[in-house]
Amino acid sequence: MKCKISFFLKERQDRFKPKEAKELNLQRIEKITQNGEIFISDKPSNTNMILVKPGDLTLSGIGIAKGGGNSLNVYEGNKEVLATIHYSSYEIDEELISKEFLKIFLRSPYFRKLLQENCPGGIKAELKPKHFLPIELDLPSQEKQENIVQKIQSIEKTINQIVEQLPYDENLLFKLKQAILQEAMQGKLVKQDPKDEAATELLKKIKTEKGKLIKEKKIKKSKPLPPITKDEIPYELPKGWGWCRLQEAGLLERGKSKHRPRNDVKLFRNGIYPLVQTGDVAQAKKTSNIIKSFSSEYNDLGLQQSRMWRRGTLCVTIAANIAETGFLGMDACFPDSIVGYTDLVCTGTLSKYIAYYIASVKNRLTDFAPSTAQKNINLGILNFLSFPMPPQKEQKRIIEKLDRLMKYCDALEGKIKQSKTDSEKLMQAVLQETFEN
Repeated sequence: MKCKISFFLKERQDRFKPKEAKELNLQRIEKITQNGEIFISDKPSNTNMILVKPGDLTLSGIGIAKGGGNSLNVYEGNKEVLATIHYSSYEIDEELISKEFLKIFLRSPYFRKLLQENCPGGIKAELKPKHFLPIELDLPSQEKQENIVQKIQSIEKTINQIVEQLPYDENLLFKLKQAILQEAMQGKLVKQDPKDEAATELLKKIKTEKGKLIKEKKIKKSKPLPPITKDEIPYELPKGWGWCRLQEAGLLERGKSKHRPRNDVKLFRNGIYPLVQTGDVAQAKKTSNIIKSFSSEYNDLGLQQSRMWRRGTLCVTIAANIAETGFLGMDACFPDSIVGYTDLVCTGTLSKYIAYYIASVKNRLTDFAPSTAQKNINLGILNFLSFPMPPQKEQKRIIEKLDRLMKYCDALEGKIKQSKTDSEKLMQAVLQETFEN
């Protein structure tokens, strides 16, 4: 049957001035999300209000105008509530249309299409009853409505079961990654070769290079850290490996951003030098662990109060996104919320191995962060970490194996994320087919 929406929905006409609304002492609808969730609040409002009764269809005119096609729902509360005049509420004639069918219809692409076709010039700032109620549609019989509801609910149940399984799959994948990393850090991922030069020799070379830099006054001498105690050794390492503080494995230095305020426009006007922030490092996981984005660009003044790091530098975040890692894809500056690691003997593998090591202890590092609004740790915590150093040649074998395994894990993660997207698309496709065929 062809009919207008006004055939089965009747707009509530109750209107109240702010003073009248206050005297009613009713809660109000604060918002309706794009998913159709209705949030109730005790917060007062100084605007004119409408009345919403239990069982009414309630619509956020502004929400739908902004693209929130599902910014409407049936109010299922057991008490009357108010809403601002940017909402509208409608009594449903259930002898003509079932509530469940109406809910399904209103979240369908078909409904969105009707809105666009029947609002001259499109929805500008707000969808009002005068736009909504005259819309014409083919209203199925009650029997067909019931069949549609059963069909959609059955499909939705299956899709929801799939979606509910996804967090479990994500957790399993996370545990798999951690197990692989732990195997690598314990020397169990690849075979040892007794011919490999021991890690102690590599540590000696690093110490020698660091001593040269100190003598040349290129870096400052750091305070010696205490030897690693037995209590700090969580597992036994294979022959040829060695425990050391992470500070002994190279050079860890915080980025620089001395000027205050840090967002002073004088530092960025006509900028040409990339400035990488913690968020850019976090995004590197999407680009094979290479940092390709940067938040802004320093000019010469900005560069003077900062420092330029070479392309390929390993970056480790110590604030906001703790223990995220990435390698600079360009020469760039970064602030002291990021630590740069320099491989002093240029093995080509140690910095990559350290990146994997940081990933393996990420949860531990997060635990070190105080419970504040923005979590952070300090450089001293990184320097103090007990680090399992493999022989140089074994590092290469471990990295090659980890790269292959993590690529496989990333592919699985991509399939899980795609399943979420596909589930949402499938539901929309089902709804579209139901109403347009």
